[in-house]
Amino acid sequence: MIKISNLNSFYEMYKNPTYSIGNWNIVNNKEYNKYKNKVNIISANYYSVAVNSKPNSLEESLLKTNQIIVNCETKNKYISIKYNPNFILTAISDTEYGMIGKEITLLAIKNAKDLTLNKQTPRFKEILKVLGWKISQKAYSNLLEQMNFN
Repeated sequence: MIKISNLNSFYEMYKNPTYSIGNWNIVNNKEYNKYKNKVNIISANYYSVAVNSKPNSLEESLLKTNQIIVNCETKNKYISIKYNPNFILTAISDTEYGMIGKEITLLAIKNAKDLTLNKQTPRFKEILKVLGWKISQKAYSNLLEQMNFN
């Protein structure tokens, strides 16, 4: 859950980003800098998110659909990456058990021209590029198999 007090700072970071990668604006510099170029994923599992509730508007529909979750492991971290066409969120823990109650962190927002929401789900490689993370070839091949199976 995003705290209301953080909304203004996220909006300011979105409008005047320190980091802009492709069409993505980083809105949490502290978290971004903490893990940029320091994460090498060795295992990853894919999940798509199905939302059963009826959206109240087109915007709500775009926000709730096309969500992907990739749970990853590095040598010493457990990571959950949740993304859709407009947002990238992460949760990182030292233990697998620690992921249960871990809060997610909003890391990046897709730069929207004329304030319209994006509809096309980005490829996972694009997400990794924005985060500044790497994935082993074996983990990526396994992830692609899972994505094609679903």
